[in-house]
This record gives sequence, structure tokens and C-alpha cells, in this order.
Amino acid sequence: SFSRDLAQTQNDRVARDKVLAQIESFVLGNPEILQLIWLNDNEWRQWMVPPPARNNEWFDVVPQATDIDRELKKAVFLSRETNRPAYSQVISLTVPKDDPMMSERQSVFWEVISIFKDGEATGALAVMYSSQGILQYIIPPELKSQHRYSLIGKDNRVLAISSDRDTPTRSLSNETSLDFGALGPNIMLRVDTYPPPTDLTFRMLLGVVIGLSAFVVWSLWSVLKQMQVRQLTEANLRTESSFRKVLEDSMPVGIRAHDMEKRITYVNRSFSEMTGWAQEELLGLKPPFPFWPAELHDELMQKMAGALEENVKSGIEGTIQRKDGTRIATRTFIAPLINDKGQQTGWVTSVIDISEPKKIREELTATQERFVTVLEGLDAAVSVVSIETGELLFANRYYRERFGDTARGHIDLTGHEMDPSSIFHFEGDNVDALAGLPASALKQSNEIESEEIQLRGDTTHWYEVRRRYISWVDGHLAQLLIATDITLRKNTEELARQQEERMQFTSRLTTMGEMASSLAHELNQPLSAISNYCMGIAKRLSSTQNPLSNELVPALEKAS
Repeated sequence: SFSRDLAQTQNDRVARDKVLAQIESFVLGNPEILQLIWLNDNEWRQWMVPPPARNNEWFDVVPQATDIDRELKKAVFLSRETNRPAYSQVISLTVPKDDPMMSERQSVFWEVISIFKDGEATGALAVMYSSQGILQYIIPPELKSQHRYSLIGKDNRVLAISSDRDTPTRSLSNETSLDFGALGPNIMLRVDTYPPPTDLTFRMLLGVVIGLSAFVVWSLWSVLKQMQVRQLTEANLRTESSFRKVLEDSMPVGIRAHDMEKRITYVNRSFSEMTGWAQEELLGLKPPFPFWPAELHDELMQKMAGALEENVKSGIEGTIQRKDGTRIATRTFIAPLINDKGQQTGWVTSVIDISEPKKIREELTATQERFVTVLEGLDAAVSVVSIETGELLFANRYYRERFGDTARGHIDLTGHEMDPSSIFHFEGDNVDALAGLPASALKQSNEIESEEIQLRGDTTHWYEVRRRYISWVDGHLAQLLIATDITLRKNTEELARQQEERMQFTSRLTTMGEMASSLAHELNQPLSAISNYCMGIAKRLSSTQNPLSNELVPALEKAS
């Protein structure tokens, strides 16, 4: 139980400390255990209880220290190989007589339980038992008062005895072998009876039999529970493995693993489908790989070497040639492959098919280039300014040539209607900066405002300005402005106006001449008649010799 707990809490220091505290409490509560040691996978001592009082533990300085260490290593090896608890042979020690624990340390043996995690041995728990301590502390005193228990080793050597009191000749004796496994120590348990003062002998024997039977039943139940736990763990591992396999195969990302020599050690199904090569055909291959285009071998080799050395997190773009000759664009991400011991054993690569996204991106780029080319070729200034920041978001060539790379030209063309300096003047007063915008602009109306303006300080150019509010690519409000230079049209209109005025003046002069001619004609007729009458009278008067006529004739001639 402690070995399983240690295996499960190796990466959790707090939980591991709790397990070690439980082990220490268990050892202190069982005096028959002389020492408990936690060994790592290299058989180095990680922790022990009781803790050493000096640099060396007592069993490291006895003359038989080499035998103790050898038997411990044998038991560790046997436990790892069989995946079961293993016991060492009984070791007889030479202990100084002044040692207070001399009797308990004279005969000891090891029990080793390996610690396994994910099917791999990560250490072991080694327990040193005292043969004398087993008889002294495990057997109840009431049994020892009626029986003498002895542990017999090889050559009938007494390893431990529960009492020094001799048994009478009529006492009963029984021996049974203690099963420590095929390679464990060969120890016999001898039970000698003392003469019972009463008829309790039979009852005690019956109690021992019942107790041993109960112990056997408990042992079988414990083994059954351990088997059930192991079967449940194996079932969980199989379920987890199947889930990971299904999850890996269902991913559209191709996964490829390499060892430290760049040799392919694993590929998933998606990568095989992506390249058209079977998994068996790809395993063991080294660069250049058959799914690389022949003309790109050098380039892809350099990219792969650079990615392995620099750990490029953004990935590298490349091309994969399928087995049928078709090619796809890919992006490959490379990461170190670290084992459970924290050591790098290779690299794992994730390959993503980016053919369709790359095609879409290229089409979008081409479309954008065409659109920008059209805007750059317009004989009109096109600009977009952020309403929130006043930043010039876009300007075509015509705008840059006329107004530079700032938003000042845009603001001047709008008549300073959307000057950000005035909009954000109240920013510190918690005033809504966009409160002055028309509702149509905030609702992104499709109405386009158009007007003809002339910039301040520039009396030579006229512009026709069209503007509307749009939502920019990042979602915030912006103003689109298109300014067309209409100076030539304005000049033409002015010239036409002047010509129209001159034509109207000439028309008025012609009308006045015609009126004068009509008046002259109307006046000439009566005047001609008067003149004719005067001339006729003058001729008739001149034919007479009347002195009065001579005075009237000059006046009539002048009047005619």
C-alpha cells in the first residue's frame, strides 16, 4: 500500500510527505522493524526511518555490512523481476554486547517491495526485520506464556526464541515452514508447549488453528483485493490508451516524431493520409524525406536544421509532395520530445495543411493589390480618418502628393467639422467625445454628403468633396472622404459665364440699335413730308415777285 502511494505521489511533494509521515508512524508502531529505507531507481537511499543518528547507519559499520548490502541488492533485483515482494536470506550479525538492542540485531533479514509507475520501476521500499523482534512483539504474551516459539534456520540453527525457559520432555512440539517465496529464506517455525496448569492446552491449540485459518482467509482476501485493484488499473490504462489513440487519429494535424538522429520513429494516421505514404514506409527514414520535393531538398534541410536548433515557435512553411505527385503547402511546428525523466529523446513535429488558407490569402492579397492600384490611379484624393483618434488610416497617391501624409488635409477639406482636437477637448471631463456626431453617421447611413469647397489660403484650386461615415476594419467609426479637383471645371464655368454676360450685353446693344432705327424711320416720314411741303411752297413763292415772298423763301429753304 505504501509503495503504491509513493508511486502515485512522486510528483506531489505535499502528498508524498503525508505518505512518508504515515510510513514513519507505522514503523514506530511496529518494533520488529529495525529499519525502513526508500531507495530510488539507482538504489540510492532517498529516505529512511528511523533517521540515521550519524553519517553512517549502524548496519553500515558492523563487520557483516557487505553481506547486508549484497542481500539487499539481491532482494531488490528479485522484487523488480517478479513484481512481487522479495525476501533476503537471514543474516547473522556480530553486535557489541554493550548495544542495548543486541538481541534484536543478531539475526535480521530484508523484505523489498518495488515501486512501479506506468509499468516501470521507480524505486523500492526495503524493510529490515529482526528475527527476535518478530517473536517478541508479534506473538501475544498469553500465547508465549503457554508456548515457546523458535525460528530455525539452515542447519537447524536457532535464529530467535521467544523464551529461555526449557520445555519438559512431555511437551508437544510442532514445526512448520514459513513460506517466503521460492528464493526466500528457508525458516522453520517451531512451537513447543509448556505443561498447561489447566485443561486449556487443547483450547489454545484450537485457538491457534482458528487464528491461522483466519490469517489464511485474510491473506486470500487481501490478495483478491490487490488483484481487483490491479485489474481495474489495467482496464483504466487500456481505456485511456484507446481514448488517446482515437483522439490522435481523429485530429486533422499530422504528427511526426524523430529521435536525436532525426530518424522518424512515429507518424499518426493524419500524417500518412496527408503524404499518401503508409506508416510502415515512413518509419526509420532520415532527411531528406521522400515526401519533400526534389528541388527543395536543400532549402527544407536548412529550415529543419534551423528550427531544431532555434526552437522556432511560429513554425516553418514548406511543401509536401504526395506519393501521387500532387503538392500541398504546410506549416510545421517543432518541439523537443521529453521523457518522464526530463531528458530529451528527440523532437515531435505537428504538420498543418495550409494549402486552402494560403490560396485564400493570396487571392485576398491580389484583390487588395488590385483595389489599391485602382485607388492609387485615381485623379482624386481618397482618405480615411479615425473619428476617435484623428489618425489617418488610409490615403492614396493623389492625396499624399497634394496634402502630405497627415490628416490635416482631410480635416481642412471637411471644413474642420470633425477635427479630433475639438472632439477630444472634453475627454478629461467625462464627456462623450462622439456626442456631436449626426445620428446618420452613428448609424452608418448610406447617404453621401457632397459639396464644392475652396481651401483657406488657396484661391487657385476648387474641390468637390464627397464624404460619408464608415465602420473601419477594427470596428471603430471612421470618415471616408473623396476630394476631386474641379478647378478646370470651375474655370470653364467662369469663362462661360463671362461669355454669357458679353453675349447678353451685345444682344442688348443690338436691340437698342433696332429701336433707334425704328424711331428714326418713324420720324423720317413726317419730316420728309414737311420738307417736301416747304420746298413746294418755296418754289411757288419764288415764282412770284412779291417782296413778302422773297423774305419767306430763305426760311422755307432752310426748313426743307
